[in-house]
Amino acid sequence: MPDPLPICLSAASLFALACTGTGHAQTGHAALSPPAQERIGNERIVVEGRREKRRSGWKRAESEHVQMLSDGGEAELKRAASDVERLHRLMVRLYGPDVQSGETAKIKIILIESAPAYRDMALRNLRSEEGPYVPPFAQQRYYDPRDDGAVLVLPRSDQIIDLDTAKARNAFCDEMGPDLLLAEMTCAEVSNRPAPVARPWEAILFSAYAQHFILNYLPAGYPRWYLDGIGALFSTVRIRRDGALDYAKISLVNRQVFRSYGRLNVGEVLTGRYLDAPSRQMEWTPFHAALLVHFFVYSDLKPERRAQFRRYMTAIHQGTPMAEAAAVFGDMRKLQREVSAYAGRNGLDYARTGPPELPPEDPSITLLSPASAAMLEASIELESRLDASGAHADTDGWIEEVRREAEKFPGDADAMLVLAEAECRGGRYLECREAAGRALDSSRDDVRALSWKGLALAGEAAEKKGDKRLDELRIGRATIARAIGLDGDALQPRIAYFQSFVLAGEQVPDDAMAGMAQVVRMVPAAPGPRLSLGTELIRRGEPDLARKLLYPVLFGPYDSPERKQAEAMLAASGVASPKG
Repeated sequence: MPDPLPICLSAASLFALACTGTGHAQTGHAALSPPAQERIGNERIVVEGRREKRRSGWKRAESEHVQMLSDGGEAELKRAASDVERLHRLMVRLYGPDVQSGETAKIKIILIESAPAYRDMALRNLRSEEGPYVPPFAQQRYYDPRDDGAVLVLPRSDQIIDLDTAKARNAFCDEMGPDLLLAEMTCAEVSNRPAPVARPWEAILFSAYAQHFILNYLPAGYPRWYLDGIGALFSTVRIRRDGALDYAKISLVNRQVFRSYGRLNVGEVLTGRYLDAPSRQMEWTPFHAALLVHFFVYSDLKPERRAQFRRYMTAIHQGTPMAEAAAVFGDMRKLQREVSAYAGRNGLDYARTGPPELPPEDPSITLLSPASAAMLEASIELESRLDASGAHADTDGWIEEVRREAEKFPGDADAMLVLAEAECRGGRYLECREAAGRALDSSRDDVRALSWKGLALAGEAAEKKGDKRLDELRIGRATIARAIGLDGDALQPRIAYFQSFVLAGEQVPDDAMAGMAQVVRMVPAAPGPRLSLGTELIRRGEPDLARKLLYPVLFGPYDSPERKQAEAMLAASGVASPKG
């Protein structure tokens, strides 16, 4: 059998291959201060939405960095994909010196028809969570940095922000107190309840993509509030007719949001206390996060404050608890006054880039087959139904539903591939092999089908003994090797080849280690490949290299099943503390 990747690497070389561009975990300079832009002040617009009501079958837009699917209109889909590419270009220009070199796997973005349809999917955010935001702002999108590429799901419907809260009414009554006494009226008689405002769904899309960009091109540990704020600031991107982009806007809506949900409590956020216990003063929203990041990144900070912020971020990159890292700011009451004064300005500056020399190419548009459209929901739900351990209370019933749906399209490779993945991920290797074989009947060189079939063969062989075990493992790996030979850039064959040794309880060879290192480079935000590679580095007696590889998993903004496994694994390996 030819070697899938015929090179032999040391543990140190593997780490260098996997971790190129992750030095930010050490330096703390990633994504802190974009280069100066032309400043334009006193923004006066409020959020507004625009809708296309045409409906059609599912379509796929493919562009340089994005694969986007929608059952809406083609013009809307094409515009959304192009706008995300414009945002990508902007962020590359802003963070260029720090951006990890090399390409990463395309993100798959699925636009769901409505908020109720999205909620009905009941997706569980296992590896990401904004906020935690107050309910009106929570659960607006699903993001999962999966092993073979990130998935983002959101509804194509505007977010309605309720501003009529008890805090808003109390603030109004406090302000009107003297006048009410003179008029001999109660606050209830003159109460001016603010109307709700709409936040366009495109803002949620831009916010999620900006966070995805940071996590993938600048992988490191970040406090969650910082990722929330980056997303909120880039959610305000406005694309002008000439292609120029405005961004990092703080609109007048912010002031009303603070009246309705409380003023930003700087100390509770920087120390992380807001994550553990609800604040009486402040309910956390994207607008609070945007203000704090705007203050630290886009204002004319005093050199002392800028240095403090860098030291704070560096400490968190290295695993220092937020409360301990925040000590660098000194008197938090003084910092609170500075941020409050900044928030009270008549207008906060925002940035604009000039028109691009060349506009992004139009994305290609294709129609999904009926089978692909029918199986789309199952492919989205897969991680929510089968967590990192392959277990979930509803696993058996859900896989049965997937089987029934797939059987409606017995000759369709895409339908069988979704079924094969669900079966393999659930540990049903015989059923996985059968589904992958049926996909190969339709497309004999399908790389994903070969990968799942080879992994299924390895899983079945792992349960056997003697020569039969060895022969079937060899056949399974040869099947995966064929997939690698057909597409050397595909991620699934590399993952399957690596897992074939894990399933068999065998030491992972260097070529499989190098292949997984390549996967880590292609999906930097995915914790799964990092954990797999880190586990083998520990088995090879390299726990320090494993720890460095696992920095984004251990100290990233989001919890995950892989984080718990990594912490337990490092503790068992004898590493006294994961702190950098």
